[in-house]
Amino acid sequence: MSKVAVGIIGLGPDWSEQHLQVLATHCPMLEVAAVYDKVPARAETAARALRAAAVTGIRALLKTPGLDALLVRDASALPRPLFRNLLDSGLPICAGPAHAVLPLLSRTDSPDETAAMAEPTTEFVPDLPLRFHPATVRLQELSATTLGPPMHIELDVDRGSAQLLPAELFGSPSPPPASNPDTPFADDGLADRLVHWLDWCRHVTQKSILGVCRPAATGGPPHTLRVWLGPKRMAKDERLADLLRRACSSRKPVGPHDKKGPSQHREAESPNLPGAAIAPEHAGRNAALDHLTECRIDLRTAAGGRGLRVPGDVAAESLPGVVSDRSPTTEMPAVRIQCQNGWVAINHPAQVQWQKVGEPPVTESLTHDRPAMAILWNVFARRVRGGLLPTAGLEDLQIVARIRRLAANLPPGSLAAVDR
Repeated sequence: MSKVAVGIIGLGPDWSEQHLQVLATHCPMLEVAAVYDKVPARAETAARALRAAAVTGIRALLKTPGLDALLVRDASALPRPLFRNLLDSGLPICAGPAHAVLPLLSRTDSPDETAAMAEPTTEFVPDLPLRFHPATVRLQELSATTLGPPMHIELDVDRGSAQLLPAELFGSPSPPPASNPDTPFADDGLADRLVHWLDWCRHVTQKSILGVCRPAATGGPPHTLRVWLGPKRMAKDERLADLLRRACSSRKPVGPHDKKGPSQHREAESPNLPGAAIAPEHAGRNAALDHLTECRIDLRTAAGGRGLRVPGDVAAESLPGVVSDRSPTTEMPAVRIQCQNGWVAINHPAQVQWQKVGEPPVTESLTHDRPAMAILWNVFARRVRGGLLPTAGLEDLQIVARIRRLAANLPPGSLAAVDR
C-alpha cells in the first residue's frame, strides 16, 4: 500500500518531539509533504525535522504537488470560512480536537452546533484520541475475551486539576468555576470535555446514549451526571422514559451484577425526579434494565479529589508496572468499569488493573504499546487508501454534540431522554 502524502495544518502550542517521533516511528503509511502553522518559526522547525516544505498559508499548502490528505491538529486556530474551504477541497481530512471542530462544521453562529451542520464532501475523521489510548484498546480486548461487556462505568474528575484530559487535546489550563453552580457542565471547558467522555462511553460499550440525568445533591460528590446507554432499538421503545426513571431511581447500578465479585460500587443517589417513584405493579425486576449500561461522571471541586481507586484503595502510583508520570500530557480521568464477569480500573492511559471473578487481580503496563495519535493517524491513512477500518465520523460528532448540549443545561434532580 503506497504512502499517503499529508499536509499538516496548525501544529498547536503543544507540538513537541513526541509528535515527531510518532510520525517517524509509528506511522509508516504517512509522509508529511507540507506544514503550515500560524507561528512561522514553529512550522519551519517541524518541516525541517520532517523533511517537508514549510508554507506560509493554507492556500499554498493546498497547492502542494501530490497531496493526498490533510491533518488539522489545531482546528481552534481556524476561522469557519477557512475550515469550510478545507472541507470543499476534496481532500480527506483528519481534524481535531473534536470539540473545536464542532462549531466550525456549523453553517451558522447558533450555539447549537448541530443546527445546519455542514456535510463534508469527502472522508472526514474527527480526532477523538481517547478511543485509541492503550488502556482503551486493552479494555475492549478484555471485554470481548474475558470479562464480558461493560455494565457500569464511573469517571472521577477533579475540577481543581488542570489534568482533566491529556493536554495535547486542549493546550490550556482548567477552566474557571462555572458562573451557575447548578449547571457546571455548561462551562465551556467541561462541556468540551464532555464531547470526549460521551464519545468514549459510546465507543467502549458499543451502545447508543438513551438518556441523561442529574441527581439532586444528597451529600455525595458536588456534581454528578448519569448517562444511560443501551441498544439502539430501545430508543424507539414507548416505555423508554419510564424505564429511565426507574433506572435513575435505583440506588445501585443496573445490570446482571449478581456476578460482580469483589467490586465495591458507590451507592448512587436517588435523583428525586418527578414521577420517579415506581408503582407497586412495576416493582418487580424489569429485564429491560439488564440491557442498560450506566456511565456516571462525578465532578469534584476539591483539589486532589480523585475518588476512584482500585479495590483495597490502592493508589495507582503504587501498583507494579505503572508509569509514574502524572503530567498533563498523559493524565486522563480515573475510570472504573464493572463488566459482566469482573472489573477494570484505569488510572493512566497506558496502564490497566483488572480482575475476573474468582481469580487474582492483574496489573498490566502498556507503555510499549503504540500511542493513541499513532493508531488514529494510521487508521486515517488506511481509509484514505480505501481501507474499511471503522472510525468515528460526522454522525458521531453530531450525536455527542446534541447530548452535550442537553447535559450541560440539565438542572439537578432532572432527567432527559435523548430525542431520536
